[in-house]
Amino acid sequence: MRNPADALQTAYTDRIRHCSVKIMMRLRFLTYLLVTLVAVRCAAATESDGDTAQMQRLQAARQLLGAGKSDKAVQTEIDPVIKYYEEKYSRESRKVYCARSSVETLAYLLEAASKNDEAVAIEPEWAMAYFMKAYALIDLGRISEARKNLTRAIELSPSNSQYLSEMAHLYQSEKNWAESQKLFIRAEECARTYSPDEDKVRELTRALRGQGYNLVEMGKLDEAEAKYRECLELNRNDRSAQDELKYIKTRKDSVKTNEH
Repeated sequence: MRNPADALQTAYTDRIRHCSVKIMMRLRFLTYLLVTLVAVRCAAATESDGDTAQMQRLQAARQLLGAGKSDKAVQTEIDPVIKYYEEKYSRESRKVYCARSSVETLAYLLEAASKNDEAVAIEPEWAMAYFMKAYALIDLGRISEARKNLTRAIELSPSNSQYLSEMAHLYQSEKNWAESQKLFIRAEECARTYSPDEDKVRELTRALRGQGYNLVEMGKLDEAEAKYRECLELNRNDRSAQDELKYIKTRKDSVKTNEH
């Protein structure tokens, strides 16, 4: 049985395959956060000074997380961001969403309208703060609290492929393959439809690799192989997918040998 790990844009060598989940999550998370914070900074001119300050706090938190100072990142940077937005929208009667694109914003507003609800979509920092806190708590071994914060991030951004994939990874680390698979499939759908162009391939292949991993663990090698080959169609340099395909071939060859 493999130890679940999925490093963004890195190879699955046998040595990496057995690294701790914590290290692999750090690599994936920090890569995602770097890309996202750069994108958010480009939109900062349209925000209030207070909102811009929160984005700067999250940038500082990223530095702390990268340095392994998860507890300090939560206390000094991330929690203040969450408090800021909770207070700012405490009297907001409309449903608040966080979106990264106009397409995602429109989807949330149309969904609310279909239920005769009122909604507003804001920049992604609030949801990102919950996501970052979840990561930090996982790093600190506080999984139950991490799940609550990740759930809150998804409530604010229910079509954010990255957040869905991270929740799927939590289930994966618990070997709950079926529940993990449902979320990775949803993450794939959201990546195709809502992820910004600059994030689409990365988030889509992340969701596909997650599905492939679960399918291998469920003994569905042909379906898993198809997912990894789809990753290579999107990014022919996806070393993780390449190495997982080698692993699947080894498994298949082993089965054939045992049959004879």
